Amino acid sequence: MWNYFEPQDNQWYRWDLNGASAFLCKIGQEWQILFNQIQFQDLQDTFGGPHFSETPENTGVSFTVCQGKKVALRPYLSGRPYLVTVQDDIRIMPGAETRFDVVLPPLLRFEISSGGEPLAEKMPFVLSDTWFGDSMTGVLCHSLPSLLVPRCDGNTFCSRDARGFILGMDTNSLAMIHCELLVCNTSKTVVDLKRVAIYTDMLNVYEKDGKLVTEEVVLDSLTDGNLKMTVRHGQKKGYKKLSGSINGGISEVYIRRGVEFLRTMTGI
Repeated sequence: MWNYFEPQDNQWYRWDLNGASAFLCKIGQEWQILFNQIQFQDLQDTFGGPHFSETPENTGVSFTVCQGKKVALRPYLSGRPYLVTVQDDIRIMPGAETRFDVVLPPLLRFEISSGGEPLAEKMPFVLSDTWFGDSMTGVLCHSLPSLLVPRCDGNTFCSRDARGFILGMDTNSLAMIHCELLVCNTSKTVVDLKRVAIYTDMLNVYEKDGKLVTEEVVLDSLTDGNLKMTVRHGQKKGYKKLSGSINGGISEVYIRRGVEFLRTMTGI
């Protein structure tokens, strides 16, 4: 699905992405690309590719002229944070912790194998924008129409509420990037968790057994009522790295945000 391959000239290919789709056709040095988007809450089970395809009917085809023989569709995390809401306000007592499974829509990019040059990119799942934090230190985020459900006894409950919001992890959504989130209350006060912004600056995307995953994200409570986000890096045995941060790496993050560069509030 995410591997490089050599397309035939004048042949359209299609990737099925849980209801969204991507198309590509190579004609000499010209690459024609089309993304069909859907709303995030309209996810379907269809997934796979590349498949031979008829010429797509949509007229929104982009054109790129580039040398190269092999191409791949690669998943990235957006450079903008993802904001998720807790299903019900959760109180985390001092010394306690809870885990969540989060599903993050990817930014998809067609890349040439020689140098990884991007041909085109798009988020195939439409998300609304929202502001997180105050007017001075806040940040523009992708608003996920999903609700965080705590993992209980190792299980995550998966369902949809009356508004169609996705609750918990949808394991059939193989086009999504799955992220494990650990929230720890190391302070001496109760943490009321309402919303969480997941910053992607240090997160990579891996594949194992056909599933897209990223590193575990840890949120530690601070004495000022905020949460500090860190990422548990390390050797991931059996995992294939597909892409790194869309923003260019950890050193750039420190320069841009300073020592407390990954900080999020428990409410807007």
